[in-house]
Amino acid sequence: MFSSLKHMPSSIYIVLFGSLATRTIYFMLWPFMAIIFYQKFDLSIIMTGTILGIATFLSITFSVYSGNLSDKICRRPILITGLLIVFFSFIPLIFLQSFPFYLVLSVGVSIGKGLFLKYANNVNRVIPRIEAT
Repeated sequence: MFSSLKHMPSSIYIVLFGSLATRTIYFMLWPFMAIIFYQKFDLSIIMTGTILGIATFLSITFSVYSGNLSDKICRRPILITGLLIVFFSFIPLIFLQSFPFYLVLSVGVSIGKGLFLKYANNVNRVIPRIEAT
């Protein structure tokens, strides 16, 4: 089973690592962002939900427009750009303690996720067909 991984293109490794990283960051970050916005920054539940909803909407929007962008550019630069946006938006969230930075960086995580997961979900177009023996 693992011997077939040696023959995969490098894009597959980017997708595997990136899917693990972006989904872990995104789905483990969002519940805590709600708690941080509510407790630390004294935002109402409605304002917290609105901020996280807008970030999710931006993620969906960027995933749609990244399809058009990939027609002009290759798929691989979009994957790597999405990963870089996620990582460089997430790492400062650990250290910064002000609301505007949390707001901008959480939107950055959403945008990067939208760019990356558009193609991570379509990985079957990249994987070569392996015949069962």
